[in-house]
Amino acid sequence: MALWKERIKMPRTRTHVKFFLIPLSLTLLAACAGGLSFRKQADVPEEKIALLAGQIEEVVVNTRLEQPSALDYNVDKRTGEVVGELEPMSVMISTEEIKRKMPALADLNADNEIMLSAVRARVLRQPAIAELKQKGCVGENREALLECLGAEWCGSDRDLKNRAAYIVLTENRDRRTIFDQLIEANGLGSHALGRVREIYAQQIYKKAWAGTPLQLTDGTWTRK
Repeated sequence: MALWKERIKMPRTRTHVKFFLIPLSLTLLAACAGGLSFRKQADVPEEKIALLAGQIEEVVVNTRLEQPSALDYNVDKRTGEVVGELEPMSVMISTEEIKRKMPALADLNADNEIMLSAVRARVLRQPAIAELKQKGCVGENREALLECLGAEWCGSDRDLKNRAAYIVLTENRDRRTIFDQLIEANGLGSHALGRVREIYAQQIYKKAWAGTPLQLTDGTWTRK
């Protein structure tokens, strides 16, 4: 009789364990599927990014490049690129000079060669960009990127438009590198890119020279 009762209880016990394990398994699967959803996303250090963006734009816009005396140095007027046998980065602006002018790099863990190279390239390209801005061929948009403007601003000179397109392409490549380095160095996700660009655009607008074409919030363009 006791044996019969034991046989009756066993299926009931297994059934209880089975139903207990099902919700537990579903919970674990949901946790695995969610991946990083349980981790808090890093906050965007807005004040520090604004400070660094201001320092970078100050260096880019207002650095006066000392022309080396060597004859084999030249700047391609069409592209704004440095040509010749000399290494322009070490001749015209050094890494140490950039670090000195941008102390906020260290606070954002962005003091690395990739960041410095992008900033130096922008410094060397700035004279060509300044010329195009004064002519109305390029301007600063709300995404913190340089943008080619239409014939209404730039005229119908095809060579000038081609030159502007090339410079915009290379300039925005370096700007995107700066944004990516800020996000990576501070453990931010891709969700932070929009906010980083917004903060950066504000500093570009502040540091821009008079006459620079700027995009307004409604998408239209004006000169500073």
